[in-house]
Amino acid sequence: MTVEFLLLRILRRQNFQVHEALGVAYGGVEEEFPKEKDLIKAHLVVALLEQCKYPTNAIQVNKFVGTAQGLRETDVLAFNRAKEPFLLAAVEVPQLYEERMEAAMRDLYMQAAPQDQSKSVRWLLYYTRWYATKGVLHKKHIAVDYQGFPTFDSWHAAGSPARSFIPPYA
Repeated sequence: MTVEFLLLRILRRQNFQVHEALGVAYGGVEEEFPKEKDLIKAHLVVALLEQCKYPTNAIQVNKFVGTAQGLRETDVLAFNRAKEPFLLAAVEVPQLYEERMEAAMRDLYMQAAPQDQSKSVRWLLYYTRWYATKGVLHKKHIAVDYQGFPTFDSWHAAGSPARSFIPPYA
């Protein structure tokens, strides 16, 4: 089951019940439960749609982009009002978030360069979330200003500055 298909089924409430207090979507008996990383991706997409007001046609999930090192998969790619790439996001399971941050940011920078032909890419987002005891949602994410730091080396040399927010639709 693809993430896109799962999201559509959840959003349309087709054979799924969303239990908000626990942040869990339960599928029908015949459904395969998605992997944790796919659930985190789905959670990010829902946040982009509901909290940041991105339209559904402005978001692509699991988009393959060509880079100098070959094809790379972008977890979430969002477009601006002019339908140009605006935000590239990578998600990670919470247990590996800190450990894989540098590699994920390198990857996002590598993916952003070929998408930025019109200089529209503004944000690189690295995201995770988890539920603690009693169903309390915790999120961890960094947003890097790609226009301010257009290369990984410039970002890293500046001390890896980032903001802890999900960029709104532009």
